[in-house]
Amino acid sequence: LWDRPGPVIYQVVHEAIAEVLNTLGARVHLQREEPDTAPGVCFERPEVGDVVRVADGVKVAGAALKRGKHALLLQGSIWKPFAGALAWDN
Repeated sequence: LWDRPGPVIYQVVHEAIAEVLNTLGARVHLQREEPDTAPGVCFERPEVGDVVRVADGVKVAGAALKRGKHALLLQGSIWKPFAGALAWDN
């Protein structure tokens, strides 16, 4: 993925997270459209490509990407109240 544009990396990683969460029993997909609300603090609203609940569009996972000359850093989070309901040991 190193040579891919940032948005492509972001999408590939979030698709993998969504697939795993769905396998664990969650009902999630990627946010496809810009939200109607102003940007805020992480988990207040989803950005395009974030993982959201199918039922209500609440953001449950997201990340930030930083690319340097010789490195790529992806820092991500899964919303703890949502994650607690999943069977992580399966």
